[in-house]
Amino acid sequence: MHAELPSPSDRQLQELAALEAGIGYSSDKTIALYLGAGRSTIWKWVRDKKLPPPVKITKSHSRWSNPELLPVLIKLGKGCDNESE
Repeated sequence: MHAELPSPSDRQLQELAALEAGIGYSSDKTIALYLGAGRSTIWKWVRDKKLPPPVKITKSHSRWSNPELLPVLIKLGKGCDNESE
């Protein structure tokens, strides 16, 4: 039996809409939700150069530019089935 994933919050839905529109910035959490992947996968893909590096906002916060990120996500096929490559 599989556990159901929690529904995204209103804020997460807004962040996903901004990502899909290619405006603003996204966190690793938002990108992971968008791709149906884990946050660690997002960082692995950055190390593997499948995703561009994020912009450092503060010492402990990084964000990706949605206008730059969206074409990459579309190229990846908006899914985590490329994870094993």
